[in-house]
Amino acid sequence: MNSQNLQPVTTAIPNQRKTARIKMEIPIQITGHESVDHKWQEMSRIIDVSRVGVCFEIQHKVSPGLVLYLSFPMPWKLRQFGHSEPSYKIYGLVKNCQPTNKLTYRVGVQFLGQTPPKTYVAKPWILFNSTEWKGSERRRALRKTVRELVWIEYYKGENELIGLEQGCTENVSRTGARICVQEPPMDFDSIRVFKLGNDFDSLAQVVNQFIGKDGLHRLCVHFTQQQWV
Repeated sequence: MNSQNLQPVTTAIPNQRKTARIKMEIPIQITGHESVDHKWQEMSRIIDVSRVGVCFEIQHKVSPGLVLYLSFPMPWKLRQFGHSEPSYKIYGLVKNCQPTNKLTYRVGVQFLGQTPPKTYVAKPWILFNSTEWKGSERRRALRKTVRELVWIEYYKGENELIGLEQGCTENVSRTGARICVQEPPMDFDSIRVFKLGNDFDSLAQVVNQFIGKDGLHRLCVHFTQQQWV
């Protein structure tokens, strides 16, 4: 996978693993970024590994699409490079993150290579995904171009309001929409989309998001309470 071909986006992706992973317990150091001034490192042990990816448990909750920097003693037969180095140092893309019953998160990572995506250098906390994944096309309801101002409330947990901003729809269907916004919070769980005058008001789940060429965020949302009329 060429890390330079990644575009900023976030979404959960179905597991399409083609290479069998080998179960082994070896130490791994994980480095990630949550914001411009928040870099973290955590030591863990690998659950399983292959030539194209690795799985481990950590205490940090990470989002699919986050790029992590990994360092661990990878078996030389599985390496793509650095066969004589004691530690295998490689960038990886978070593909999934699931909570466990041990107050940790089980994380699946796909290897990118020795160099990160270009945008990572300036904004290592940005969420990415492969442009080859056509998640935005996997919708059942036909969308049509509709540009209309809406308000968006961002929630953490069930009812903790952490942000409010105005956005503009770019396309909508009965069950979802793509909305252009300025700057959503770094970490939120759900949103409420509404129009003034009570024409529309619904909780929604963000199923995808990306940064356009104009530098603005797009949220692809699924309405969970009310259908767009």
